[in-house]
Formats: sequence, C-alpha cells, structure tokens
Amino acid sequence: MDLKEDTGISTDQFSQLALVFYVTYLAFEFPTGYLMQRLPTAKYLGVNVILWGLMTALVSTAKNWAGLVTLRVLLGCFEAVVAPALVSQVRQRPSCPILRCRRARKLLLLKPGG
Repeated sequence: MDLKEDTGISTDQFSQLALVFYVTYLAFEFPTGYLMQRLPTAKYLGVNVILWGLMTALVSTAKNWAGLVTLRVLLGCFEAVVAPALVSQVRQRPSCPILRCRRARKLLLLKPGG
C-alpha cells in the first residue's frame, strides 16, 4: 500500500513528483485561461474534470517512475483548469451567496457594485 515501495522510487523521486505536478499546473494556467475564453466554459471544465479523475485513478496502476511522472504531468494539465474556471463562474453570477459578503468580493477582485 506504499507508493514508494510499490513503484520502487526513492524519497527524492517521490518529492520530485510534487514538483512536476506544480510546475505543470503553473505552466498550463495561462493556456487554460485562453482556452476558457474561446470554448464554452462549462463543457471545457467538465471534460477536464473527467480527465483529471481518470488520471487520478490511473496513478494506482503506475508501476515505475516514468509512469508516475507521466500521470502527474497530465494531472497538472487537467487540474490547472479548475481554479480559473470556478473563479470565472463565481464572478459571472452576482446573485451568488458568497458575493453578498463584501470581503469575498474584495478577495475575488470584484467591483463593489457587483
């Protein structure tokens, strides 16, 4: 049940998996923002969430370092969509309960009028 033992990776490689994920996540934030402007956001988000779930499930099938790195890169690509898409959806809905709070509007960088 231990990922390091099952795949035969070292502690350093295990730490590098997190690095690979976050670097990929950061690299795909900007292309994702562009694609969300060009494609229907709900469909784009839905497809990426499904693919993200599939990659998460496939991590359990990885048998070596290369497989884990590949899956973590894909996880970063698909998860990079979630935060910008959800923020854009919340910003588009002024009747959203969270936006009634002045502090939440300020955190989301919204105009005071909604």
